[in-house]
Amino acid sequence: MASQPHAAHHHPRKRLRVLALHSFRTSGAIFAEQQRRAGLDAALADLIDVTYIDAPNAASGPIPDDVAPHFEGPYYEWWNASRDGEGRWSYEGWRRAVAHMEDTLALHGPFDGLMGFSQGGAMASLAIGMQRCGFAFKGLPLLRFVVAFAGIRVRDPQLERFYAPLRSCPSLHVLGDRDPVKRLTNLLIECFEHPVVVTHPRGHVIPQLPPPDLERHKAGEMKEVVEAAVRMGYRHIDCAAEYENEGEVGETLAAVLADGTVRREELWVTSKLRNEDHDPNRVGAACKESLSRLGLDHLDLYLMHWPVTGRPGPAVDPPLSDTWRAMEGLVRSGLARSIGVSNFSVKKLEGVLAGAQIPPAVNQVEAHPYFRNDQLLEWCKARGIHITAYSPLGSPHTAPFFKRRDDLPELLQDATLRGIADKHGRAPAEVLVSWAVQRGTSCLPKSTKPDHLRANLAAASWRLPEEDFQALSTLRTQCRMLDGAWCVSPDGPYRSLEELWDTPHEERTSGVRRCAEMNKSWQRWKDDPFRRSMSEHHTGIDVIGARGAAALMLTHSICFIWLKEGRPAGMLACVPYVLMCLALASLAQRRRRFYTAHRELLVTLLHLAQTLTNYHTILHAGEDVYRMHNGKPLRLALQQLAGGPIFITICALHLRLPLAWSLAALPAMTLAPLAYLPGLCRRLMATPGAEDAVVGLFRIMDTFQQCCMLYSTWSVVLCSAVIPLAVTYVLERRARWRYHAREAARGTGSAPDEAAPLLPATGAWLADAYLASCLVWAVAEVIHA
Repeated sequence: MASQPHAAHHHPRKRLRVLALHSFRTSGAIFAEQQRRAGLDAALADLIDVTYIDAPNAASGPIPDDVAPHFEGPYYEWWNASRDGEGRWSYEGWRRAVAHMEDTLALHGPFDGLMGFSQGGAMASLAIGMQRCGFAFKGLPLLRFVVAFAGIRVRDPQLERFYAPLRSCPSLHVLGDRDPVKRLTNLLIECFEHPVVVTHPRGHVIPQLPPPDLERHKAGEMKEVVEAAVRMGYRHIDCAAEYENEGEVGETLAAVLADGTVRREELWVTSKLRNEDHDPNRVGAACKESLSRLGLDHLDLYLMHWPVTGRPGPAVDPPLSDTWRAMEGLVRSGLARSIGVSNFSVKKLEGVLAGAQIPPAVNQVEAHPYFRNDQLLEWCKARGIHITAYSPLGSPHTAPFFKRRDDLPELLQDATLRGIADKHGRAPAEVLVSWAVQRGTSCLPKSTKPDHLRANLAAASWRLPEEDFQALSTLRTQCRMLDGAWCVSPDGPYRSLEELWDTPHEERTSGVRRCAEMNKSWQRWKDDPFRRSMSEHHTGIDVIGARGAAALMLTHSICFIWLKEGRPAGMLACVPYVLMCLALASLAQRRRRFYTAHRELLVTLLHLAQTLTNYHTILHAGEDVYRMHNGKPLRLALQQLAGGPIFITICALHLRLPLAWSLAALPAMTLAPLAYLPGLCRRLMATPGAEDAVVGLFRIMDTFQQCCMLYSTWSVVLCSAVIPLAVTYVLERRARWRYHAREAARGTGSAPDEAAPLLPATGAWLADAYLASCLVWAVAEVIHA
């Protein structure tokens, strides 16, 4: 007979119904209390309806030490595991447990999924597999997911067959990095094809629920924020001596602890060491002062706030390794359960780890879709260092001391982010919190209003679809919002931002600023209403139409063949090129979904057709290619250099490829003239088999530079460069006029004479480069005339 669910924890109006299975030798009521202490019941109250049940088997042995002193019985178990003389495991009572669950699902279902802790997590996984292979729960609605807290893979050969069907089941696994059953938990995780795994260091739970950001709240506002957060279910409080907020946090914690809202062991309190207190003799005293202000006897996590001390000199004084050894003393003395760092680069972490006996548990750094910090995140994950992300919303508001630079883009205004938020009916901030948690980080969004606190709490348990997660994980903009410029000093250990963050030279602030300016132009181009009306397409063919594209490509090919002095047979070389353009246009207009899914392959085929065109025209360009090139190395080198921008412009304007694709050809274009130097040519000609190699080189270079060889007259420049640009301009102008006329007729847009600029900012820049390259070409011709 199935035990009755615990009604106090049954919420019939919640969205998903979940059956909860307790851990080894506990009970459903104990599991419910454990969830309440962790704050999960409050966090998930708007999302799931949890039903807790007792296992059918009474506890057959001693009650675990972490259960008996804290929770009253009775105690139950899902099975009793034993091992024979040959080391083989067997599980007694699991069939009774399956029958018990079957009765529960039939009487109190349907349920959407299962959730379990420890032995309950193992039982939940097995039950999912049993249903999917037809062993049990026949005729009952499908259990669609499993959530396992420290769940393990059992070692009974009779049960192995139930793990194979788990591959396609969605799953969430939570485990401690130093959990004694970690190996068995990882074996269970490997049974799932796409598991979501959340780990926490040193066996201490840092809730993935984002803690309220206490750094920048006004005096008096702090108490309200902390109290509201704790009563809603937040259990992680992040503060710092530098923020001067420990006193108010301490008063609030004393109040909620006194009235029984929460117990101390349910909280995770983090604070940070001031930069001025890095002296090993000051670390212990500074920690005790923070504890005194907070009214606590220990911290759950204590961080080195910055890798700086404020003292002049060529090196950090005292060394970070000395400060870390003093931090380790806090763990040994019981003042801190875990220790970590903040704003540390890989290089600085390597210095700390070199002599560390206790590795950092956490590194708190800036991280958001506009600055993912991917390399640091992967490096820390590989070494068991948890990443906590501050400024996960892109720092829209900060204190004056850490003021965000005004020249940088606003993450909350990003078109991709806003599109995802609108699609799911969420605020952009909620999407960012969900993205941060889904990456395996905890995060610190600023939260002052109860509605925002509640939304952040709910967002932490809401999962973005994979395509939306990847869209945010691949945004072009990547720049640090809070650069720590105050740490840089000409007489200090960090004389530049590169030295502070240990970044390459190209990541300087000036470079970031230029990238931000380019991003604004790119963003304006993306937001252009005409371009957005064709958001499903990515080539210029969508703008100028199939016939216009064919005419443009055909004109250019004819000019190219004429330029090469090709024979009439060479005219056939442009046929595959034009046919490919027409095929792309047709697919873009009639088979949009197929075209979008295979866009890269189709563009590659277009380039192949263009290669065949150039291959044929080179064969008809002259009888003695080597003599022609070897005789005019300077002239051809200048023409090659001038031809690079022309090709980039043609690709960008005619095909609408991303700018990065075109720029990828620059190294080849820059090095190509070296092949024409007399000494290199003579050396190649003297090498057996070099003739074919040089012919191949010429063909490859000509594929990338279709209009940059043997140009000799102004008429050729006019036909091969200016005319195609003008045709593109006119056709795009016509398409824009038609678009705005149509929108004005619908009453949803401006009239044609009030249309947006005819060429977007990026296109205008490319057009300037195009015409400038033609001018360079003409100057080279005049010099050699």
